[in-house]
Amino acid sequence: NTITNSKICGSAYYQTVDAGSLSFLNNPSKPTCSDPLTPGAAYSTGTDPALQNMPISDSNINQWKDEAEASGVLSGDLTVNSNLSYGPKKIDGNIIMNSNNKVLTVEGAIYATGYLDISNGSSIRCSPSFGLNSCVVVVDKWAHFDNNGTFQGSGQPGSYIMILSNSGC
Repeated sequence: NTITNSKICGSAYYQTVDAGSLSFLNNPSKPTCSDPLTPGAAYSTGTDPALQNMPISDSNINQWKDEAEASGVLSGDLTVNSNLSYGPKKIDGNIIMNSNNKVLTVEGAIYATGYLDISNGSSIRCSPSFGLNSCVVVVDKWAHFDNNGTFQGSGQPGSYIMILSNSGC
């Protein structure tokens, strides 16, 4: 119900909003927002909107974690310094992709107990073997995307990758 230091592309519901966030909402800019650049609607409400069920259940998340762990555990960080096909696997650490233009190809569910940090044109994609299906990377901490880090499905229409963070931040 409180929006602070945020860049919102679209509408926002809130009880309290800081001046900078409201200013951006009313005058969005690139590259944060895509065309057409149109102001969002600001809805100052006295009460919070009704809670909605999450579209992904804890059971779904635990299933992906179990699938990853069943194929083994990497102790320590996965640092992608060269193109790599990986998974399913649990990583007892972080996924770090800061080298220029590297590709992590997801072969099965990947679960990291740490964070995901991707930048410098690197990408995470589903293996072409997923075909029309999609793949998942689950992290317990934050996920940070910067400087042209990208995500892709298998290359087939309707295939997507989901990056899911369990972080409360």
